[in-house]
Amino acid sequence: MVVVSGMVQTCNPKTIDLEVYEEPQNLMDISEATDSQGNTYRVAYDQVSDSNQDPYIEKLDARGNVVWSMHHSATPVDERAVKIVVDPFDIPWVVFTLDGGSTDAAFITQKHIVNAGTWNNALFRGYGQADGAAQVVVIACMHPETGELERATFFMSRTEEGDIDAAAKTNTLIVDEFEVGNTVNIRVRSWYLPPATTARHANFVFHPQATEATKTGDSWTVDYVLSRGLDTMYEADIVQ
Repeated sequence: MVVVSGMVQTCNPKTIDLEVYEEPQNLMDISEATDSQGNTYRVAYDQVSDSNQDPYIEKLDARGNVVWSMHHSATPVDERAVKIVVDPFDIPWVVFTLDGGSTDAAFITQKHIVNAGTWNNALFRGYGQADGAAQVVVIACMHPETGELERATFFMSRTEEGDIDAAAKTNTLIVDEFEVGNTVNIRVRSWYLPPATTARHANFVFHPQATEATKTGDSWTVDYVLSRGLDTMYEADIVQ
């Protein structure tokens, strides 16, 4: 457990007897990170067909042997695993992206979730609706022994405030920088209005300083500090 500002946030592995091996077809844009034991985690997207991309993650031991490998995908839209970090406690964290065009909130296949509560306390448990040009982010804590999800949240910009399931469309937000310690720190670029620290799934609230004057080019750059439980936003600072 990690204690942050008097609150306990967890993303701790449990021992699960499970082996998953899935062969990729055509891996693109591979990124990797290594833990203190010499294990390497690799993320990429697999070009599974001419018109479909699926996120792919694998773990190699210190000798280069595959411990587990899997695709994380449940929707017909393009999805990718784009960033991987290992925190000081040897737990891997991944940033996924998916294109809009699907209202299926399942995103990650259920067989790769440790428990049904993975999304229960998430800041944003889905992204509502988006057109095919929008890009949405998922931030996830992985089980190091199996590759399953323990915690995850969507992260996006929006065209309207209010309930994500009821209000208008989600718009593009991407993660440029990603690090995890006692908190989860991301630097994002948001092409429509980014969330305030008080934003939640049931009531998306715009960042109060997101104005035309605080844009960098055609988007806002924002530094967010999230809890390890992915259920709280501590800070949201616009960078100019």
